[in-house]
Amino acid sequence: MKNFTNPNSYEYLFKTSNTAERTRQVRDLFSKIAGRYDFMNRMMSLGLDLRWRHLAIQEAKFKPGSRILDLGIGTGDMAVKLLQQVPNCRLVGIDNCWDLMRLGQRKPRLKRASPAIQMVQGDGRFFPFDENTFDGVVAGFSVRNIPDSPRVFSEIYRVLVPGGKCVLLEMVPPDGKLNQMLFKLYFKRLVPLLGKWFGSDLEAYAYLYPSIKNFLSAPQIKQALPAAGFTSVSIQNFMFRIITLCIAEK
Repeated sequence: MKNFTNPNSYEYLFKTSNTAERTRQVRDLFSKIAGRYDFMNRMMSLGLDLRWRHLAIQEAKFKPGSRILDLGIGTGDMAVKLLQQVPNCRLVGIDNCWDLMRLGQRKPRLKRASPAIQMVQGDGRFFPFDENTFDGVVAGFSVRNIPDSPRVFSEIYRVLVPGGKCVLLEMVPPDGKLNQMLFKLYFKRLVPLLGKWFGSDLEAYAYLYPSIKNFLSAPQIKQALPAAGFTSVSIQNFMFRIITLCIAEK
């Protein structure tokens, strides 16, 4: 496992202001593990990640026919839930990693709906979309992988129509000594080993712990969204307060 005091380690990505370096390394990391990405998500969450995605869309209460941006669409797990739960929705997915999106396009549910889905490779800090374009923006476990969260929140706000909803499902550093101890044990020690044992990559999954530890906490997200202009911010927490669901309105 990487030594996190080494400037070449993943921990270093969260200590440097070089956002271009971080963006490139994270993209390369996800390209490396793309083939095992879905399997590892199911295994690490005991399959609960699909339940959390379902709940996120359910709580958002998007209207039929909504135009929705899936930020960090990856292999399309959130997009599948949107298609299942929001009738006639029109989806645009954006992600920095084309290898993940390419695998997502092969999923039967997305393949059947391909005319209704537009895939865009791009940076979550600089959306190639006009203001007031989307009724909703959803992000499933993706925002912490994008440098400069305030910038991302401002971009989400910009592209939403008035009354549009931002739905963030994310892993965050938990509060409470017990929760913090379990978080460190699982994500720093066990998850990289699971990545190795199940045929993925030990060092790639060593990235997961610092990506969460250095991200905003749930209370910080609740403060950052109003700073970007959002109102009516609500938070729900799951899995020892490591998983947070945040819904905010423009």
